[in-house]
Amino acid sequence: MRHEIRATGLGGQGVILIGVLLGTAAVMYENKNAIQTQSYGSEATGTLSESNVIISDEDIHFQKVRKSDIFVAFCQEAYDAKLEKAKENSFVIVEKDLVRNIRDTDKYKTYAIPALSRAEQIGKKVVMNMILLGSLIGITNVLKKDSIIRAIKETTSKKYVDLNLQAFNAGYDLGINAKQL
Repeated sequence: MRHEIRATGLGGQGVILIGVLLGTAAVMYENKNAIQTQSYGSEATGTLSESNVIISDEDIHFQKVRKSDIFVAFCQEAYDAKLEKAKENSFVIVEKDLVRNIRDTDKYKTYAIPALSRAEQIGKKVVMNMILLGSLIGITNVLKKDSIIRAIKETTSKKYVDLNLQAFNAGYDLGINAKQL
């Protein structure tokens, strides 16, 4: 099985880290092949950034995400710029408060996740990315929850592991309980 995942938002929102964690979990803990690429504006913070991940049981010969099976948009600008690059009937996961103009819900399996407000409840807006990652896993089951938890423990700063795990688990719960729009 091959999954093409695109996460996009503004630099500084943690988009790239989602791709790194997905790729790490796939390769290290699920014995899958994975490739992660990223792009961001030269200013980095505040410009459009994108993380693309391909996860496959087989060799990956073409290393670019063309049309994603899973698309995660952190903000309206990212959603507007990249939605057309999602496959029809793919999973589309958006941050509910920052993506307000949602369209084509008949064309995609769309889920609006209150990641920013949940991050604020946890006490740090910066963990919005971990909440969206948890939601992605809860909704799609593209990888095992435990694999992502291990990747968070091994990849993120030890200072923030507990906070990241709290946010990931909150996002996972939101994802498994999310209703398609």
